[in-house]
Amino acid sequence: MVKVSQLLKYGIKEFFRRKDVMFWTLAWPILWLLLVAYVFVPTPTTTVTMKLVMLDNDRGATKLPYVPYANLSLNFMEDLMKVLKDVNGSGGILYKVKVIKDACSGEADCYKVVWDLLVKEGYEVAILVPRNATASYILWYPVRIKVFIKGSSPTETYMRYGYVMNFISRLMVKTAMVRVDEATEFVSSYISKYGNFSRYNQTYRVPANYSKYIKYFFYGISFPIHPNVTKVVPKTVSNRAGAIGWTTIGAIGMSVMTGLLSASAGFFAYRKEEGVLRRLLAAPTKLTSMIVADMLENLVTTAIISAIIICVGLAIGGRIIIDPTNPLHYLGLAMILVAALFAYGLGLLLAPITKSGKAASGAVGLGLLLVFITGIWWPPRSMLPPFLRTFAENFPPACAFEVTRGLIVWGKALTDVTHDLLVALVGTALIYVVIALLYKGRIEKFAERVLSS
Repeated sequence: MVKVSQLLKYGIKEFFRRKDVMFWTLAWPILWLLLVAYVFVPTPTTTVTMKLVMLDNDRGATKLPYVPYANLSLNFMEDLMKVLKDVNGSGGILYKVKVIKDACSGEADCYKVVWDLLVKEGYEVAILVPRNATASYILWYPVRIKVFIKGSSPTETYMRYGYVMNFISRLMVKTAMVRVDEATEFVSSYISKYGNFSRYNQTYRVPANYSKYIKYFFYGISFPIHPNVTKVVPKTVSNRAGAIGWTTIGAIGMSVMTGLLSASAGFFAYRKEEGVLRRLLAAPTKLTSMIVADMLENLVTTAIISAIIICVGLAIGGRIIIDPTNPLHYLGLAMILVAALFAYGLGLLLAPITKSGKAASGAVGLGLLLVFITGIWWPPRSMLPPFLRTFAENFPPACAFEVTRGLIVWGKALTDVTHDLLVALVGTALIYVVIALLYKGRIEKFAERVLSS
């Protein structure tokens, strides 16, 4: 026991001397945590700026065959710009708008102008207003504007699409509401004059409060579906503080997978390069004790690093709610230890074939890959492709962190996380059964093989 404790103390000191290991296990997760906190989940006061250009080719209200009973406006661009002005700066979105009158003529010329504006001049969205925009607007015809969105990725494109539809949708709703009122007035005046009406050889009696039903009828035409959307999220992640706290757990997962996997995969290789592997083979202490000491060392250092990550998460505004009276929260925390044990065991399976420290550091890449394709970090399991989701649902560390989040963040019952709990525990136990069979009577041979390579 004394020798194990001495090895443990030595190993912890050596761990914090390795700059490459410290980078991947501490600096890298914290860097991602900061990116999420200040880029992907910015503070509410952060304003997003979008450069928008309007290509106004509208010719106004000319040569109209007729004018409807009433109209909303005589200029489409004026109404569009008024709505844009009303929403500008609200919701954390600031639109920097440039309007170019008669910017192009013909489809080919317009596409060339749009390309130059988006690609060469740095605009993010271009809106092409057609020649007949106001004429169609007054006659209640569709105004066929064209929206061009620059985006190098689906996420960027979708984000800018949401920004531009923010004000276009407002104008659509505003226009529809006014037209519903006008159409109701028009139809009501007709019904009041002619009374009942016939359809399909049946005569229908008009109710006394028919105007209300006519308005609902037109609302149904304008807005056939009226969704009432409610976000169902746990209180612990319903705001920025909760989201950062959620991400902090993922950062711990990243540190666990990269640090422990690399450390155990290089159990022989690191000691070979440090010049101590040969002496350890000649020492009376068994390599089994050294593996136990190394495991304890890495679990201790992982706990220290996890504590640092949690402190950083809390310092930048994160919130992690642990209820000391809830035993399930302790189980959730214990699952991080289960994930750490699996990661260390996976590295031990690679240790006999890892010949150098450089190769062991390469296990960091494997750890990062597993973090990103199993939902430990991002994207969450629900967003993974079907084949990766199936893998994540049966990958013990991913299941362990799913239990942690399920119990601590979502407040689930134990029965709700049974599958993930069993996969994490059984999978971790199985990997150590495999390790015991692989290493039994072969530890020294593996060490000598690495030493002679």
